Amino acid sequence: MHRLRYEKIAMIKVVGSSNKKGDSFVLLLKTLLDHMGFEDIICNVREAGKEIDLRARQKVTKAPMIGEAKAKEEKVSSPEINKFLGVFSGEQSSNRRLSGLFISLAGFSDDAKRLRETWDTTLQDCFLLLDGCEVENSLVVANLCMSKEELQRQVSERFLLEQGERYLLWSEHDLRWVQIFTSEETPTHFAVFTAFGKETPRWICEELQCLDPVLGDLELLDFEAEDKVLQCLMDCEAKTAAEIAEKMKLAPGQVELCLTSLRNLAFVEKDMDKWAIADSLDTYLNLARRFIANRKGVLFLRKKYGEAGINVRLLKHVQMRIGIDFESDFETAVSKILKISPSALRQALFGDTSFFATGKKQIEQNNLGEEAMEIWRQSTLSTFLSSLLEGLLSDLRSDGHSEFMGEKRIKLVLHDFTLTLAAMDGLYLKAQGGADWFVAKVAGPLKAGQIVSASNPDLFIERGTLLMHAQRHDEAIKDFDKAINGGCQGRDLAAAWNNKGLCLERMGNIDGAIIAFQQAGSAAPDLKEPLSNLERLRPSQS
Repeated sequence: MHRLRYEKIAMIKVVGSSNKKGDSFVLLLKTLLDHMGFEDIICNVREAGKEIDLRARQKVTKAPMIGEAKAKEEKVSSPEINKFLGVFSGEQSSNRRLSGLFISLAGFSDDAKRLRETWDTTLQDCFLLLDGCEVENSLVVANLCMSKEELQRQVSERFLLEQGERYLLWSEHDLRWVQIFTSEETPTHFAVFTAFGKETPRWICEELQCLDPVLGDLELLDFEAEDKVLQCLMDCEAKTAAEIAEKMKLAPGQVELCLTSLRNLAFVEKDMDKWAIADSLDTYLNLARRFIANRKGVLFLRKKYGEAGINVRLLKHVQMRIGIDFESDFETAVSKILKISPSALRQALFGDTSFFATGKKQIEQNNLGEEAMEIWRQSTLSTFLSSLLEGLLSDLRSDGHSEFMGEKRIKLVLHDFTLTLAAMDGLYLKAQGGADWFVAKVAGPLKAGQIVSASNPDLFIERGTLLMHAQRHDEAIKDFDKAINGGCQGRDLAAAWNNKGLCLERMGNIDGAIIAFQQAGSAAPDLKEPLSNLERLRPSQS
């Protein structure tokens, strides 16, 4: 791999094919001059788009301006400036309001800078020299791009890689930032960002690589590569870099670069030649934040690492955040919610907890006693659980979450709520609401009130069974009756009768339950469950 001499790279470059580079350079100059306060801009392109003669006038004073702009690789020397200065002086002799502008994206040689120092104040004020850095600063001030310092900060937050040169690249695809990455000071990879630091589509990156010689031998950094490497390791099995590359279809060099960056972040660790995700709470918290922030929360929870990490250690951390120890049942409920809801997980791990801490502190400072502390505790637990449930409900309404719920074998969602609003002069509002979701095997999500085809009675059996487990026995019996009357036979008919019997038993209707179990036994004599249920109920009946 060749080494780049960064001092040869202009802060801003114009690239394009021979017939398009001039158009790109003209667009850049017109954009720049417009934000510098000029109008009626005329550009005369020379030397295959590398040199442009400029004419314009100031928007406010209407004073004329002539200029020259160069997008060559070489710095402009003093003879070139003197040549243009002669043209400028000739025109200024007949119009003292004329100003001059010389732009060189590659910058100016030392002799050109010394030449400018010999000019008197009047000439320096009316004849400006702008290099690539000053053009970049003008674009930043005009809010056409972010600064290179801000880009460096964003890149440093996302990639713990050795950063090389960064520069602006103007093409027919607009203004973009290029960041070069190095290994032991040798350039290896590059990334292209929009003017304000967003990811650039791969096809544009590859096209710019062909147009910019600096990028020719470098490898394009895959923005998703780190996440792909992490996903590969989230099955909790250690792997070599080669195994990761093969499984995720990544270039070996890209995988090595990602693993180095991830190790710097303390996300992964190496034992012999195999890599694994680091076993620490901080690593889990950072990875959860990373995937949830990138809208990959469901993917994170689908992985063995994501689900297994919701354990005693993590729940202790959550309890420390809100300042309360959970009882066993409450801890189990929180754990189950976190395993199926990225939004609830985000709230539990990163949500604001100042409300909880403030309440407890006030009680302690005012010595309000154990009774007040217990009221605060119950209120805090209720508020915390409500925030998790709000996150879960938000996820349930989002596209694609029903598939994740189906993978968890969760097929029924019942949502009931009561809202009470009170004022000092009385009750303002009390309202009840709710919503039901049933995720069927074939038909997709069915909402409350939606009709299920009687030609497919097994859907009624499935939903009835789910309602039975949710202790909505009246509604479950209605679904079982629809299945029974809908023409199901054999074991399906037996299942409908048997489950109806279980609902009737739990509602205290023992006689009705026995009849249902008998019907189930008649429908499928070889089925053991109805007979077992009958034997269990008959002694209690006598």
